[in-house]
Amino acid sequence: MEGGALRRRALLAPAAAGLTGLALAHLAGCAAFAPPPEDPAEAYRRFWEPGDVVASDAPAGGLAARPATGAPPAAGEADDGADAAAANEPRRAPSPTSPGAANLEPLRVAEDDDGVPIHGSLLLRYRGRWTDDADDQDVYATLAMDIGDPDEHAVTGHFMGRLWADVGGDDPNDIFFGLDNTFGGSLSGILYYAYLDAHGIDALEKLRVGRQQIWETPAFIVFDGARIETGELGGVTWGAYGGLRTQYYDTSTPDDLVGGLYAIASPWDGGRLRFDYMYLEDDVRLGNDQDDLLGAELRQFVGDAWTLEGKFTALEGDGRDLNLRAHYLEPETDTSLQLKYYNLLQTQKSQALEIDPYFTSLMELFPFQQVGLLASQGVSDDLTLNAGIDVRRLDDQSDIGEFNREFERYYLSTVFHDVLVQDLDLTLVGDVWDSDDQEMQTWGVDLTQQFTPKLQGSLGSHYSLYKYDLFLNRERDDVRTYYLRTRIAQTASLMFDMELNYEDDDFEQYFWVRLGARWLF
Repeated sequence: MEGGALRRRALLAPAAAGLTGLALAHLAGCAAFAPPPEDPAEAYRRFWEPGDVVASDAPAGGLAARPATGAPPAAGEADDGADAAAANEPRRAPSPTSPGAANLEPLRVAEDDDGVPIHGSLLLRYRGRWTDDADDQDVYATLAMDIGDPDEHAVTGHFMGRLWADVGGDDPNDIFFGLDNTFGGSLSGILYYAYLDAHGIDALEKLRVGRQQIWETPAFIVFDGARIETGELGGVTWGAYGGLRTQYYDTSTPDDLVGGLYAIASPWDGGRLRFDYMYLEDDVRLGNDQDDLLGAELRQFVGDAWTLEGKFTALEGDGRDLNLRAHYLEPETDTSLQLKYYNLLQTQKSQALEIDPYFTSLMELFPFQQVGLLASQGVSDDLTLNAGIDVRRLDDQSDIGEFNREFERYYLSTVFHDVLVQDLDLTLVGDVWDSDDQEMQTWGVDLTQQFTPKLQGSLGSHYSLYKYDLFLNRERDDVRTYYLRTRIAQTASLMFDMELNYEDDDFEQYFWVRLGARWLF
């Protein structure tokens, strides 16, 4: 099979299963539609580690809006509900499921001899994986860089790209054969973004040209084109964008257009309104048709502790989904509470890939409702409790099927600080899943020791009922993982890390090692 065709099949079919796990985990455990900041440091966090998906940074409404499997996400997968509940705790040990990227420091700033600020990061990583019958070894290099100061320079540049080299294990029949291998060689690259920002233009807050990403829109998009945004005009900020759609692993749609308009206003104290219109073409999935997506978002801050959010989208003029969230955070009492509600209003069918990447392999997703409650409480300086409930119900019982399930999930995590010795934290996680065809109890444990200000180590285990690998485009079930992690901050700008993992599922045992170095400049 040709590389492009294989990538398309991987992107539109098996990879959807990987995104499904991310999507459902997001619904089960993430703050709804809270898009991450747009600056390169945050983009670097999202892509810092090849093969790892940071679910809490998933865009809202697009990937997050469709939990297509309808099955419970793994306890211990991309984002654990209890983790999300405690994400804002002032002091908390890393849980067995927390992505390592969460601890990255902001990118540091340096200046060259001419006084032009240049800041960024370079990540080098080796990953080796082995089973009894196969092995794979890969090397990655990820560079993120900003050039210029928007307060001093008329134009600033921004870049992020990744190189991948296969140094062993490129057999198409190999269990480790992934999306990078489909490019037909042992070396490939991805350009995440490369754009120029113009500054100092009257009435324009932003003028951006090049490859760019937008997370705040109803569906996350990557495109080659232009974006403008005004300052406040009569209390309203206006924006527009347009260009050619981009897919990192699919280069066969160079003529598909994307465009949109949006308006942002704060008409009252503590309130924020946003309205969006998006236009998307996808010749592969839609033929000569296109998708029109409307979005409306309201965010309200109540006092210093409460945040209320609501988001509604409409596809081709009909209501598509509704997403509501209420979040309470009181740092003084170390208390966090989050209530979430999601409702898919219409049957999700084949749409542009940005709106629905699942249809090719999972077909239709029927209307459902999901409610989640997350709570975290610091009992004392040495103890933090996190708990949550998720309930998912279909609007029509006759729609229940393999990828349209109902379930209930209950979870509890306990974080003990300074166990036996100072700076040794113990996290215990328990989950109970109750669905139509099974009930599952799982556990996880993590020990994290801050040996010195520069040295940290973690040892633990977690269970995954469903484990997804986006880059391998496959799902594994009933997986118990054991891991050892070490991180060394050699200097303020140089860090090394190592991770060893052993995984045991129903069919195979896996061992993999990851070594990395990160330089901030």
